[in-house]
Amino acid sequence: MIIGDRLRALREEKKLSQGDIEKRTGLLRCYISRVENGHTVPAIETRLSINSSTTAKNHLNCRISQSVSQVMTSLGAVQARMPGS
Repeated sequence: MIIGDRLRALREEKKLSQGDIEKRTGLLRCYISRVENGHTVPAIETRLSINSSTTAKNHLNCRISQSVSQVMTSLGAVQARMPGS
């Protein structure tokens, strides 16, 4: 899963724990773990919450925004190819 992999890579790159993300977003650490392990896909609002919680880490903020943008573009392309769209 692209989102989970990117979230984990960026979090580890910035030496943030899942607990740090939990404190900044209010999302449970176990939920962050499920996202990172590909067991759940966060809603757009949740992605934005994760994104805005890292504003102190501008580089991380920018990279997460880019990843979300790329995933949304990919989802749009897939949806456009689906029958009945």
